[in-house]
Amino acid sequence: MKIIVDAMGGDNAPDANIKGAIKAITQIKADVTLIGKEEIIRAKVKEFTGKEIEEVSERLKIKKWDEMTQEDYQELLNSQYTNDYIEKLWFNQNDAFQSLYYMNNRFNQDEFIQKINHIFKDQDCGHVMRVKGFYQKEKHWYEINMTQEDTSIQEINQGQDVIIVIGEELNKNKIDQYFK
Repeated sequence: MKIIVDAMGGDNAPDANIKGAIKAITQIKADVTLIGKEEIIRAKVKEFTGKEIEEVSERLKIKKWDEMTQEDYQELLNSQYTNDYIEKLWFNQNDAFQSLYYMNNRFNQDEFIQKINHIFKDQDCGHVMRVKGFYQKEKHWYEINMTQEDTSIQEINQGQDVIIVIGEELNKNKIDQYFK
C-alpha cells in the first residue's frame, strides 16, 4: 500500500502526521511519502525515532510540494483518488488566507467568546472565517475553536495563551483593537 501525506497539514501537524507515517510503515508495512518542508520532517523523524529518515526505513520518503511532478500527480490519480484531493493550487495559499496571532491576552472564557463574536460581526475586520486559541481557567487549559456557526471548547493538558484569527482580507489594525 502506498500512502502520501501532507506532513504540514492539519491542526496537529506535523507531529501527528509524521507519527502516523512511522506507524504505517511499521504496523501495516505501507510505503509512505511525506510531502512538506524537508528540514522539519527530517528533524521530527529524528526526534520521534532517534534515527535519520534513511535509517528508519526505505519505505519512508520525503518530497517537497514544489517538486511534485505530473508523474507524481498521475500516480495519485491512478491509485483510486480523485483529482479534487490532489489538485495543486494555482495560487499561493498565503495570498488567500491570513492568520493573525495574539499572545498573552489573559482573557477569561466569557471575554474570549464575546470578543470573537464581535470580530465575526464587525465587517471592518475583514472576512473572519475561524478563530482558535487557548486560555487558562482555574489552573486548567482549554482549547477553543470558533466559526460563526459553531463553538467547540475542550479541556487539554497544556496550552499557551494565544488567539489565532484566520480569514481573508483581514484588517489587522481593526482586529488589534479587540485585543488591547
